[in-house]
Amino acid sequence: MSAAIAHQAALEISAQPRDASKNPRQLRALGFIPATLYGGKEAPVSIQVAEEAIALPISRGQRMFRLILSGKSILAKAHQIQTVSTSDQVLTIEFLRAAS
Repeated sequence: MSAAIAHQAALEISAQPRDASKNPRQLRALGFIPATLYGGKEAPVSIQVAEEAIALPISRGQRMFRLILSGKSILAKAHQIQTVSTSDQVLTIEFLRAAS
């Protein structure tokens, strides 16, 4: 992790367990971005975050987030971000847990 990212203030956003009854395209149509939370000694977790809460910070270079998931605060880095090449719309995000 670069020094600039390590010292970047984490933006707090709400995350929810992913709605398994909907595919990623349906989630995006409802205003959510499908994401996965990896790392640490915990199993990967499929989550969804509100597009309105995360799209602008990501486009401005924000990579550190404090995810509020099921009442727990998890410090995570947006490690992989898949976007539409012609519009920069965020399609999916892979978060890595960070030591808090």
